[in-house]
Amino acid sequence: MRSLYLLQPLFLVAFYGSIINATATDIEHWDGTTWSIVPSPNAEMGASATNLLNGVATLSASDAWAVGMASADQNAPAYALTEHWDGKRWSIVNIFLA
Repeated sequence: MRSLYLLQPLFLVAFYGSIINATATDIEHWDGTTWSIVPSPNAEMGASATNLLNGVATLSASDAWAVGMASADQNAPAYALTEHWDGKRWSIVNIFLA
């Protein structure tokens, strides 16, 4: 019998809504038995806002990064959304792209 040992947290990122109207981020954590929702911030608020996460990398128990995009509404330009896990909570990190 083989065992799987998680050396760091395992996260899954997604969004609520549809691909056209992703209204809120969704981050979930696997503890080896069950998935649980972890609170995550949204860059934009409002009925037409888009907050979408589509990638995550976990470097350690206190260092994980999630990336995606956000937009105030469907007519506004989208911009990069980057979030960081510090071992206790997710927070938005402002990343400026040239």
